[in-house]
Amino acid sequence: LNNAVWSADDQYLVARKHFTSTRSLGAGELWMYHISGGNGVQLTKRKNDQQDLGEPSWSSDGRYIYYSEDMYPGGYFQYNKNPNAQIYVIKRYDTVKGESEDITGGSGGAFRPQISHNGKTLAFVRRVREKTVMFLRNMATGEEWPVYDQLNKDQQEAWAIFGVYPNFQWTPDDKQIILWAGGHFKKLNLDNLSVSEIPFSVTCSQ
Repeated sequence: LNNAVWSADDQYLVARKHFTSTRSLGAGELWMYHISGGNGVQLTKRKNDQQDLGEPSWSSDGRYIYYSEDMYPGGYFQYNKNPNAQIYVIKRYDTVKGESEDITGGSGGAFRPQISHNGKTLAFVRRVREKTVMFLRNMATGEEWPVYDQLNKDQQEAWAIFGVYPNFQWTPDDKQIILWAGGHFKKLNLDNLSVSEIPFSVTCSQ
């Protein structure tokens, strides 16, 4: 299990559960667990043993779980996929209906969804030619636009069992996004698209 996220009431976790088969790196499913323990509840079912699914993001109202899924044609993993076509798409699982629907994809794919606290804007990542770029999506209109193009290269062509790009998060006021790029934590101001570095140091023994 990895990529676990809390529900709004702090009573549940949704995480990506990993399965392997005849090829070593396998595929994922979304499972939900109560904090008291137990075997969990399966939310999505893998369509095969080689195409991945993960990167859950739970909406603040508790109803929707956004995630990414490898939808490249062929039904199996391959290393020579074209990232400027569509590899990953973003889907949304409805916890009331128990169903998933497509939210966005297309040229360059779409992955690592993060829904804003007010539910109005979805932040996600896609490939634009040789760059990995953060986009925003207006959930009411469907409009999408780029906001930051200095991310590190995503892992669409690889087996992304821990996610296609490192996680990021909205600030509580939905005006900034905290992200990782270039070996640093950064704060992206969505009003003027300015970026500032968040300094940190680590003392460790490796």
